[in-house]
Amino acid sequence: MDLAGNGGPSHCLRFTLRRHRNPNRWHYINDSFRIKNPNEEGDRALYREASTDGEIELPPWTDIVKTGTFKELAPYDPDWYYIRAASMARKIYLRGGLGVGAFRRIYGGSKRNGSRPPHFCKSSGSIARHILQQLQNMNIIDIDPRGGRKITSSGQRDLDQVAGRIVVAL
Repeated sequence: MDLAGNGGPSHCLRFTLRRHRNPNRWHYINDSFRIKNPNEEGDRALYREASTDGEIELPPWTDIVKTGTFKELAPYDPDWYYIRAASMARKIYLRGGLGVGAFRRIYGGSKRNGSRPPHFCKSSGSIARHILQQLQNMNIIDIDPRGGRKITSSGQRDLDQVAGRIVVAL
């Protein structure tokens, strides 16, 4: 969809078409921004917001821990923890009801067993649990009574504001 909603590429935004003071012109007014498109820029922008606020506390083991038993080394990126937290917040925003087990499956991967056949292996549960606790302390997510976690209204507002800044920057 284009900005007026008439087909074409979309950034999953909603716009209202309003009359300009000149009756022959129209202009677009942004109703809301959404964090729907899966892109790395969104996760990195959200991570920058969280890391500059200083609300996410890094555990002391982030530089030496592997993210799963199927991995051979720890992540090379020193900011991997913030990026994973942003990615998890975005996934809860989109789906809701996700818990530690779901994130273990989402971030799991193939374990290469040498000459034996590869098998799927879940990622670390302690990383997912710690990030969910951090997001809960930041009041971005809350426990869902039906199971898992859900986005709070303030968390949804914060993520929408970050998405708006990303789209404006593009």
